[in-house]
Amino acid sequence: MLLFIVGLFTNNSARGVTVETVFQLGETGTVFENLALRESGEILATRADVPEIWSIDPSTKTGHKILTIPGAFAVMGIVQVSIDVFYVNSGKYSVQSHDSGEGSWEIWKIDLAASQPRASKLVSVPEAGLLNGMAKWDDNTILTVDSIGGRIYKVDLRTAKYEVAFSEDVPMKPLDRGLGINGIKVHDMFVYFTNTDRRLFYRTPVDTNLKPKGPAQLALSGFRLDDFTIDHDGTIYIATGKSNQILQYKLPGWVRRVAGWFDSVDLAGVTACEFGKSEHDEKLLYFSTSGTTFDQIEGAEPEPAKIAVIKFQEAKL
Repeated sequence: MLLFIVGLFTNNSARGVTVETVFQLGETGTVFENLALRESGEILATRADVPEIWSIDPSTKTGHKILTIPGAFAVMGIVQVSIDVFYVNSGKYSVQSHDSGEGSWEIWKIDLAASQPRASKLVSVPEAGLLNGMAKWDDNTILTVDSIGGRIYKVDLRTAKYEVAFSEDVPMKPLDRGLGINGIKVHDMFVYFTNTDRRLFYRTPVDTNLKPKGPAQLALSGFRLDDFTIDHDGTIYIATGKSNQILQYKLPGWVRRVAGWFDSVDLAGVTACEFGKSEHDEKLLYFSTSGTTFDQIEGAEPEPAKIAVIKFQEAKL
């Protein structure tokens, strides 16, 4: 089992770091749930308050809806499998009532390679309580998590068939009916994932067939964690949701705060983060937020959802 650590932070962003808003919605009660970077530099963002996918252009700081997923209330996770081809989770989750939409979840293909954006349903997953984070395993396989059921599904994109890849009660399930396993990524034959309700971060070693080679290893504890990204060198950047911060984590147990703070609106309700993909933006860490939709900040005005960026003045921390 890995060493885990609970960090102590001061109310300052890390040195050499600035936070800038790229695009913000005009209404409160909104949620940008997740994001993915295109090779063009544009950002795709899913919305959990409506079943929409948005495109944001950092160069012009503008954004617009490109697709609506029919029959859903929310779009959650997103993963890229090839240039301009993505997959998302959609279902009848309600931001207002927090109903998980159990039994309504589907996986959709998003194709931006054509002249017009196209969405097509891949498969329904009726036994899922709430499909959330997604990750690419290979060109024909993706992973997606069930935050209520505490499972990781393996989805074959060629056959549209899925199966439970693996599941462990404590690492993956919520304490009650909150969100258990949430964000998920694959790096160096480990599957990494957060458990929001239990405030835990794990990794599971797997073989080439995605079979666990051992139990999940506890890597980090004590923080309310949402989605995350893993840099080329293995450094992990984690969004902390209602804690309004992004953390930087390195194995076996070194953690520091990159930006944000509990009472700051800069990263209010930060949900996910990802680095750019070109030589022009690979050192820019973009992130999505839910604003103050789920947790108002004392003394601050209500904050709509936004897409923003963390700029590192020198090398990444």
